[in-house]
Amino acid sequence: MKKIIILISTFLMINNAQTFADEHSDESAKIREIATTNSQFAEDESEVSIDEALNKAQGSIAKSGFAQSFLYSNNPADLDPMRGTIWSFTYTIYTTTFTDTIRFGTTTEYASDGTVGLSASNQFDSTGYVFFGDSSIGQAFACGIEGSMLFDVYTFQVNGTTATGTYKFKDLSTGEYSNTYSMSGTKISDSTTTSTSATTTTTAPSFCPMAVIYGEDSEQIEMLRNYRDDVLSQTSEGCELIKLYYLWSPAIVRAMEQDEEFKHEIKWIIDSILPMIAREME
Repeated sequence: MKKIIILISTFLMINNAQTFADEHSDESAKIREIATTNSQFAEDESEVSIDEALNKAQGSIAKSGFAQSFLYSNNPADLDPMRGTIWSFTYTIYTTTFTDTIRFGTTTEYASDGTVGLSASNQFDSTGYVFFGDSSIGQAFACGIEGSMLFDVYTFQVNGTTATGTYKFKDLSTGEYSNTYSMSGTKISDSTTTSTSATTTTTAPSFCPMAVIYGEDSEQIEMLRNYRDDVLSQTSEGCELIKLYYLWSPAIVRAMEQDEEFKHEIKWIIDSILPMIAREME
């Protein structure tokens, strides 16, 4: 319950930014996106169907710049390099490096158009599918996994036990896509029963709203970063929040730089959240 209260407070904080955003149109869309995304937590996560995953993966690949075209395969043998394996995929958003562990199934599944896929699930048990296809840059895999707030898309080419490609996500509440981030992958197991865990490495971002408010070496910043690393990074929703926070931090910082009163309002709200975070960290 404490965590829910903190997240609601964060939503209220961002909503206060909307009044300011109306007066600064260059930041308005970005700040509104933060407000919408942070307020959308799915209480019931339903499994994404293979057709839904295929549709979302197609849209993401089309916008990623990874390939100009992608023709999905209907040959089950094309999925064999991923069948029954576990891979780790690493990418960096701002200054935060994420390593996602994905388990791929063994049974071929078919979309309504004949496209073949394998089930996929990450370290938080969010589910999706992986597909294979011919693209303008060669043969590649596309894996889509749906979480509470984001639809993650990993597009990659495999060379033995390593992979290179791109990562991006779709905001499920707004339909907007993130930037595209370079990604590397490593095969870590052929067994779908191997235990896996999440890895998140963070450093101070170049645009950190909280550092602007409290100072880089403040006790508040230390508490917030400990909460990020020790609490948020351990859950699917928390990792999604971290991604969204760093993705839109520049817009928030620029907004605060243009209006000192707005900055003070944000500080007042964060000050009210810090005691709740402190209690949850106990």
